[in-house]
Amino acid sequence: ATNSRGIAHGTTAFQPADEFYSRQWYLSSTYGINAPKAWAVSLGSNDVVVAVLDGGITNHPQLAGRLIPGYDFVSDIASANDGDGPDPDASDPGNWTYDRNGNLLASDWHGTHVAGIIAAAADKVGVMGIAPNVRIQSVRVLGQSGGTRADLIRGINWAAGFPVPGYPTNPTPAKVLNLSLGTDGTSICDNIPTQSRLYSTAQALAATKAAGITTITAAGNSGSDARYSYPGNCYPTINVGATGISGDRTYYSNVTEPNAQGVGVDISAPGGDDKDLVSAPPGSNGQIYSLLNSGKTTPQDPTYGPMEGTSMAAPVVAGVVALLYSIKPTITFDEVWAVLSSTVSKFKPGGQCASSTAGLCGVGIVNAGDAVAYLKTHP
Repeated sequence: ATNSRGIAHGTTAFQPADEFYSRQWYLSSTYGINAPKAWAVSLGSNDVVVAVLDGGITNHPQLAGRLIPGYDFVSDIASANDGDGPDPDASDPGNWTYDRNGNLLASDWHGTHVAGIIAAAADKVGVMGIAPNVRIQSVRVLGQSGGTRADLIRGINWAAGFPVPGYPTNPTPAKVLNLSLGTDGTSICDNIPTQSRLYSTAQALAATKAAGITTITAAGNSGSDARYSYPGNCYPTINVGATGISGDRTYYSNVTEPNAQGVGVDISAPGGDDKDLVSAPPGSNGQIYSLLNSGKTTPQDPTYGPMEGTSMAAPVVAGVVALLYSIKPTITFDEVWAVLSSTVSKFKPGGQCASSTAGLCGVGIVNAGDAVAYLKTHP
């Protein structure tokens, strides 16, 4: 609207009507990400691709039309659990296995859950993703027994659209890479300047940054020093710690240790905490509610459920970053970080994160609404 006194821009807030939206506290609660404010501006662009480097993604109606062809890079046939090595089928066959006592450890459908956090459809069914109009690309790098550094490096390169010898080039390169994976024990990043992007994780990540791609990593769930959790301890990524509904660090989230030198937690986002249940909505268990599958071993029926971890916090940030790319397709990694870091929400007053003077949990909690608003006014 315009008149002699000036111009005014009006926006209509998007009103989610998804069945389980009330369980998605992380989208709009006091210490959530202020998603409705962001949705008044953008639900994401179909031109933006987010690659989910994980264990694969199952078919789910809330991802219908959003999943584009990916690739399976799991080279260990025994671990792959799909009967073969690398191939164009990046779906999740299930990562079920047995413990030493012969008890079934059911498939967790981790990649499906992550994908839903980012881009579950706004269709009045189930849940709603942070950027429901962007596209998701499954890049499978984890099998039953995890994955290898070499498979991950190939996956990063392929997702970015770089040539990988022996593999077809990705025709739809991603602008955002989500790596919700990490080591349990101490592991140092293979930052080897003399090696190429095809053999060094850090060099592959540096190449993606140079190509205008932003990589988001999970800081790890050991409740310890994030510097020792690979690949979140590699640079350049945006490394994400997890907060609960109360706005403080979760019991499991890795942190930036005081006086630490090197890579730590850059920023935090809701990751869920089943020990932090004050004001948690019924059915959420204080965790992050998203897409799942009913199968105990192999995929069965699509369903929903809660999970927690920095694996859930990372795609929250990835979804926000996807909105930024939707608004400004040419945005760079450094510009993304400048927007995110200047618009964060504060942690719970008096909590572990707020009381730290060493950036224990990073610069703050990601704020989708303020980040989008900032980019619109600072293009």
